[in-house]
Amino acid sequence: MKYAILCAVICLSLSCTSNKATIPAAPAALTNEQLIDRLMLVGNDEFSVRTNIIGMGADGQGEIPKGLLKLQDPEPKPGDAMQELVRRGPAAMPALLAHLDDPRKTQARVEGFISFRYVPHYDRNWRGKIVSVEGIFFDWDPGFADKESIRPRATTRPGDGGVSDDDDGYTMAVGDICFELIGQITNRDFKPSKYIPSGNIRVSPPVVFPSLAAAVRKEWSGLTPARHRESLIADVTMPDNSSRAVNGVRLLTTYYSDVVPHAVKRRLALPEYHSEAVNDFVRNVYFSYDLPEAKRRVREFAGRSPGERDGLIEALWQDRNHEVGYKLTETIRIENSPRVLLGELVPKIDETIPPRLSGVDANDTLVFLGALTSIQTPGLLVVLRHELKIRADIHSTGMTDGDQFVRTFIVHFATASQRDDLLKICNRRQSELKDPEDQKSYQESIERLNTLKL
Repeated sequence: MKYAILCAVICLSLSCTSNKATIPAAPAALTNEQLIDRLMLVGNDEFSVRTNIIGMGADGQGEIPKGLLKLQDPEPKPGDAMQELVRRGPAAMPALLAHLDDPRKTQARVEGFISFRYVPHYDRNWRGKIVSVEGIFFDWDPGFADKESIRPRATTRPGDGGVSDDDDGYTMAVGDICFELIGQITNRDFKPSKYIPSGNIRVSPPVVFPSLAAAVRKEWSGLTPARHRESLIADVTMPDNSSRAVNGVRLLTTYYSDVVPHAVKRRLALPEYHSEAVNDFVRNVYFSYDLPEAKRRVREFAGRSPGERDGLIEALWQDRNHEVGYKLTETIRIENSPRVLLGELVPKIDETIPPRLSGVDANDTLVFLGALTSIQTPGLLVVLRHELKIRADIHSTGMTDGDQFVRTFIVHFATASQRDDLLKICNRRQSELKDPEDQKSYQESIERLNTLKL
């Protein structure tokens, strides 16, 4: 009832005219409640869903469904109220959490074209602090796709008091936009609507799923600046994926820039593995050996380094529900159970949460390094130069992770004052490497450095 009354008041105020022009109050001058009231005005120019589609129809010129963006379309510009609520961070959280079930409609609508599915999808950093929640699904849940429903019946149709217009689309409610904004503040992928290739739309509205709203409130109520800061530091220093660390360091820069160098240093110190090498090993060990030999090779691979052990555990855990006989490809079937092989490294498997690991993919480190180029924080370059000194101390005849770090650093962070020191590293490595292609890659770095003027 309270939302219906507020909706009527806002609609009346927007429709009233006056002889005097009304100048809207600046967002910074409004209360959190007033800003949330303004979310009713959010349209598809402020909220739309990115897809990987570059064209529709036979000629590629067809219209994409409402509320969806083609791959090449510009990002929607969040409305002033949305930006101001995110800027306030923890100070806006109590109001945003309180309005998670606010059913007032916005002007933003998302439509589907192949499938349109409802599911209470939740996101968390599974390497960080875990709060037990119920009635929601994670990407790693066994049979996650099977748990999706075309429609949570008797909860979404307008005739039943719901907020959805029809079976082919969904009009965002104020509570759904609050869900999105909470995710932007906390570095969680809280998306009321998301594109799943190819052609599938998944909607996760807390207005439709009370369990989703309850889970968000349970985990994020009482968020103080100190707790917010520590959570973002954990996202950078214990990331469960590359995006978690990249977005985490950007949010730290926005809210708590003084801790960025410390967080970056801890992130760069994490043990690393190569996902390509791990995946090749896992695929081979599934079918190339009898079980005793496969177990021995798993233990041997895991013993190479802490990073490779973590990468192997993660790969086996993700495949844990593949039974013997499962077809990896048309010609390859699993002969050794991933679950049994995982038991060699993790005696007790928790089905509800992935193993707590610290290793990261070496490629993710390069992505993270590249993301730091847009961050101007005192002390950050000192940390990166120190890391460069450590990683450049290599003398192998083949390319290593250290070489990739050096070359990425040169692309994004090299300055004229560092040119001579970096040239020494490049010339040394170029002479040590045996492969002409590897030598060529360092020649490109040398030429880039020579363009820097002292």
